[in-house]
Amino acid sequence: MGAEALPHSLRATWGNVPLMVALSDTGWFRHHPLLLQLLRSRLREEHPEQIAGLHARASAWFESKGEWLTALDHAIESGDTALAIRVGLRSATAEFHAGGREPLAAAIDRIQASGPADQAELLVLRAMGAKCRREYQTATDLLARAALLLGDLPEPRRSIAMLNVRIIEAALARVPGDGDRLLGAGLAGASLLAGLEAEDAPGWSNFRGVPSALVGVGYLWSGRPAAAAASLSEARLANAGGAFKEYAELTHAAHTALALVVGGDTARARPMAEGVISAASGRGSAVAPETAQAWLALALILQQEDQRAELERVLTSAEEAAAHAIDPFVDVFLHVIRARHLWLLGEVAGGARQVAQARGVLAEYPGLRYARRACTALAVWGELTIYRSVETAAKILADDDLCEQTRLAQARASSARSNLASPEDAMEADPLTIMRARLLLASGQPQAVREALEDATERPGAIGTCAWVTIALAEDRLRRDARATAAIGRALDASAGEHLLMPFRSANNHRLVEILRRHREVISRHRAFVDEILLVLDGPVACAVTTSLTEPLTEREEAVLVYLPTMRSNAEIAEALGISVNTVKQHLKSVHRKLGVSSRREAVRIAREMNLLPEGIDDGLGSQNGQTSGTRRMPASP
Repeated sequence: MGAEALPHSLRATWGNVPLMVALSDTGWFRHHPLLLQLLRSRLREEHPEQIAGLHARASAWFESKGEWLTALDHAIESGDTALAIRVGLRSATAEFHAGGREPLAAAIDRIQASGPADQAELLVLRAMGAKCRREYQTATDLLARAALLLGDLPEPRRSIAMLNVRIIEAALARVPGDGDRLLGAGLAGASLLAGLEAEDAPGWSNFRGVPSALVGVGYLWSGRPAAAAASLSEARLANAGGAFKEYAELTHAAHTALALVVGGDTARARPMAEGVISAASGRGSAVAPETAQAWLALALILQQEDQRAELERVLTSAEEAAAHAIDPFVDVFLHVIRARHLWLLGEVAGGARQVAQARGVLAEYPGLRYARRACTALAVWGELTIYRSVETAAKILADDDLCEQTRLAQARASSARSNLASPEDAMEADPLTIMRARLLLASGQPQAVREALEDATERPGAIGTCAWVTIALAEDRLRRDARATAAIGRALDASAGEHLLMPFRSANNHRLVEILRRHREVISRHRAFVDEILLVLDGPVACAVTTSLTEPLTEREEAVLVYLPTMRSNAEIAEALGISVNTVKQHLKSVHRKLGVSSRREAVRIAREMNLLPEGIDDGLGSQNGQTSGTRRMPASP
């Protein structure tokens, strides 16, 4: 319909359509779209020279009212490219975090280049548009071109442009799960935004918590949960009264709860996670994407408490929420939790599949440093506890160390190119610390365990508990009963308040029962909790391996052990294996020591409990390779 016919069409509808309605006492009006078309048509016909100025004034008015995309639309319609770019960078790009990505990208595409003076800032806007469309390589290339030109901009234009650059870099770092780069870009963005006045960047001043939230996620992914919780709490406060409030209440609180759990503070994490889920349920769905981290936090707590039935329910909800959320950190940890859950239920193959799936996510998101270490820690635990292979466990750790060194070198080089802070080596709570100590114990080096866990013993929650349990087992191996009893007392002190059973159950060592009984008799502190732990450890636990060797059997020792149920003599065993009788005696002595027994009958009983013997052993078995039946090893590399 042409401009001349439009007024006549509108007049025909005036009698039936309310053209403008006041919105209560807000001072705002809702107008019919046809009215706007009529007014613009008349403006073009009668006062075309006023169009640019009126659009510019409208842009300023809408920007002052927090209508960033509408302000950008009017700035573009004004034909003033410089104005459109300024409004876009200082206000409209903040809509990226409020769900307006498609309209933002479409608006940016409408901005026409005008000359070299605006080229750098327009490149940054184009990069934001590309990120909105998930064109990650295009966004990266545009930022690289902009970086060569931004240094010539005057302030505050340069700081506003660089703020957008850092926010885009942080968003791009989330794509491969690069926590270190996400952290560096977020810190730089937070510093830039702190230096800008509200009138310099009206839109971003309402989203001041965004850089802090990015920093918090970066800290979490990099293994620094205490710093993550602090940054995320800061983000929630910064956004408490702005346009980001509802999003902050759920997403930032969910991430904060997860950071608290990872850091060992389950007492604060539980009510926060439950609050997020309750709030989301009140808004329509308890398994909305923004609740994924809260469900994961609850799953971690329940696993530490060894509440298997409730854990299964929470895991199902967590997986449903995670299916709609883009968070590879959550995906990895859900596989890790389910793998341990299945292994402790005796489903060895199912647990191994979950580990493989976690590694698949990590292959796609190689920058997930802390999640990779957690997956590696579980793999080492599996080798020591389920598969009883010290050699494979050691290789997994060595491979992960090499991977970590390579990744850190690459991250430092990347940070240097982008003028970002260099990533730190140390984690607040490295999941591999406990496993390194367990490997020392399994390798016959109990004297080195306490020193290896010196820092971990100061950690709260499950980490500190696991450290003291491992020290107790090491002291027991060294026959220092008093020190073992004292160490298990420290473990109970760290875990009784929050009812953490898993650190004791996952130790999977038959000597732990004796240490706990001795503590109950000698010290009698936390008696009820000790009784509960003993019930779990002594009772009929459906686990692939109910107890575990502190020092694994060698292949020859396993071969000798296989013959014990057959009641063959030492000479007959020696002949079957092609070794001397004295060698058989030495192997038997070592087997008895490692199993903690003093007779063949006891050795057979304990070996059967530990699944060290194949089913159906008889005199004709003739096994000479010391392999247990059907045992499948995990891949060596993490």
